[in-house]
Amino acid sequence: KHPAEKGGKASYDEPLDDPVAEKLRQQRLVEEADFAAVKDLFGSDRSLDTFIPKSAKEFDEFARMLAHKYLLPHADSSHYKSLLKSLNKVALVSMTAQETKDVETCLAGIRTDKLKAEREAVKEKKDIGK
Repeated sequence: KHPAEKGGKASYDEPLDDPVAEKLRQQRLVEEADFAAVKDLFGSDRSLDTFIPKSAKEFDEFARMLAHKYLLPHADSSHYKSLLKSLNKVALVSMTAQETKDVETCLAGIRTDKLKAEREAVKEKKDIGK
């Protein structure tokens, strides 16, 4: 037992008398330090359950978190396109026509960028084949 549990006053970092308990305590401290380092490295310890976005930047982060956790794992499915269509229908229900048009414009821009990239890839293949 930890000295504090015996009724004494001991700090969290104070070594334990039992060598096995001390080894477990040291391991727990290392794991906690590793977890803190990962949080610092990735900049956030937010989870989808507790994350309440407020700013545009936070909503962008929230969208990435949702996509990585729930959508992208299913991207190889033949039904993925149907999922995205249904998701948009449900998500856009409460939006005005103008807000929906703004989303449509964003999607059109993404489509344009993808078409441009595809054309460049085809052109590069033709240039390499010459």
